Amino acid sequence: GIMPTSGLFCAEDDITVSGQSIVWDRGREEVGETRTVDLPPPPGLFLSPPPRTFVNVSSKRSFGLTGNEDDYAVSGISFNDLPNELLTKIIEELSLVDRASLAATNKHFGELQRKTGYRRFDLITFGPIYGDDDVDKKFLVSEGDNMQHLNIYPNDLSSIEDVSSYLNQAIVETLWIEGSIDQETERKLSIAFKTVKFQKLHVFSDNKYCRRLASVLVKGRKGIKKLNMSWCNLENNEIEEAKKALVTLPPITESCTIHSKNLIDDEILVHLVRKSKETSLCGTMTLTAQGLARAFEMVYASQGANKLGVCVASTVILEFIRHLDPRNFSVENRFFYVIPWKNITHLKSGAKISYDCNSNGLCHVTMQLKNEKSVL
Repeated sequence: GIMPTSGLFCAEDDITVSGQSIVWDRGREEVGETRTVDLPPPPGLFLSPPPRTFVNVSSKRSFGLTGNEDDYAVSGISFNDLPNELLTKIIEELSLVDRASLAATNKHFGELQRKTGYRRFDLITFGPIYGDDDVDKKFLVSEGDNMQHLNIYPNDLSSIEDVSSYLNQAIVETLWIEGSIDQETERKLSIAFKTVKFQKLHVFSDNKYCRRLASVLVKGRKGIKKLNMSWCNLENNEIEEAKKALVTLPPITESCTIHSKNLIDDEILVHLVRKSKETSLCGTMTLTAQGLARAFEMVYASQGANKLGVCVASTVILEFIRHLDPRNFSVENRFFYVIPWKNITHLKSGAKISYDCNSNGLCHVTMQLKNEKSVL
């Protein structure tokens, strides 16, 4: 690689470059060796890559993250001389470790790194401090198993401006929120996570402020892969608000899991099946045989979810079966140990419904396209 995509690089001696100034990636070359290389442009600088360039290595050198500012000079150009606009673009591409190394170089780089957003994380968590943990624990970035993990604790939110600045345009795979929050914490977290780009959201708390926060975070978002939320302990005056939040969910490209109590009706079920590749609904629901039939039609016609897991009353599934056209479906009785288990197959598509019922009259139903692998 030629451009500094994973760190800052310096050389012990000068490099003689024919036609164009470059900075080498980490590595070693033998004296006098000539290599032909392609120079990929930094983000936003070129519409197309510059031409192939011959690079002559004039003396043996090593590259790393140590050295003074003059070591960055290549063909008379110092890294310190680059405009802030270009430096910002470079900083956005660096890992957290390399950003910290850059910030320690001098005051100018430190301030520029601090103001530059687009930090990258594998996981950001917010939650309470448990057990014997230090009650004064603060903002903590940890690295392990090649993961960039940021822990945010309630104490950190006292300086919400610093937190939101640090997380400006941050890119994270998983955003994880747990523990009950109050109205003020909801407000601050909405500010802190406003511009964070996440692929997976897990909210493991079930009070109204966490539910409202989750609704705010997903509203209008694109590119969400997984969503896992709890909506179990709703008060009567919250149910309609919660339903509005669910019907405005954006498309979920992999899986959507909702834990709820008396919240999911036919309308919400059909919407969730349409919005997510896999939908898992847990808890008690107010579904009808007609809603179940519509959801299965969408599954075997590939109009949204390829897999649906849902709990319904045994009376609902029995009514659903009674209305099946035997010309289009086959029903097979099985036993899993001593538990009766039924398989219903849509003959044309091969899609299946499997279900089993417990002694309380509740049935767990799984609808799935033929040979579809689960991503849950």
